[in-house]
Amino acid sequence: MPDETGGPWLAMAVLCEKVIESKTGVLSVINVIDRIVISPGGPQVPEQMPTIPIQATAAIMFKSGFATTQYTMRMTLSKPSSEEEELGLRPPEEVL
Repeated sequence: MPDETGGPWLAMAVLCEKVIESKTGVLSVINVIDRIVISPGGPQVPEQMPTIPIQATAAIMFKSGFATTQYTMRMTLSKPSSEEEELGLRPPEEVL
């Protein structure tokens, strides 16, 4: 008999260009980003790289399993300097 406890479980977490929803409600993740490479160029290479804004969409999907409680999702960015920045907090009623 399978374990009838546990969940929710993370099914997918990716950065992508965009997520589109069809008329039937099916979501499509477009252009998954698996790495971002920024390198200096030209004769004058800066001693410290400037901050470069990057726009991406986070597509995150959970499977409920046997969970019956609603949860709040929190996203935190961990920087190379070990600093952390909270990106967002989504109560259950705001999540698709």
